[in-house]
Amino acid sequence: MPLLIIYLICINQPNFEDIIVEKFKRTLLITGATKGIGYATALRLHQQGHQVIGIARQESEFPGDLFLADLTDENETAETFNVIHKKYKVDGIVNNVGIALIQSLSEIKLDDFRNIIDLNLRPALQAMQFLCME
Repeated sequence: MPLLIIYLICINQPNFEDIIVEKFKRTLLITGATKGIGYATALRLHQQGHQVIGIARQESEFPGDLFLADLTDENETAETFNVIHKKYKVDGIVNNVGIALIQSLSEIKLDDFRNIIDLNLRPALQAMQFLCME
């Protein structure tokens, strides 16, 4: 309810979006941050005034602080989240890292399936556990 009240009070102000963003500025972590949807999300959030932290495998242009990590490695993932946790208070996470292997059902190898499921789900779980750390 308070957000609605602030919005209604500010809606007639010429800079009401600036007022809302400043009041509700957040620090957000994005996995898979330097390509496609992850990068576009980072740009948009940065343009709205939020602090963005990215995780990616390779150095690339990024509108915030970028950490390099291979999220296929469970231990490296945990280490990276711990470093970020010590440096920032993260308000939210965009779990964007993932891979797809386009094959017919009969061609799918179980090892490939396990690797895809691991990368697409485990870092998201680790990220949410990281966000809940005290």
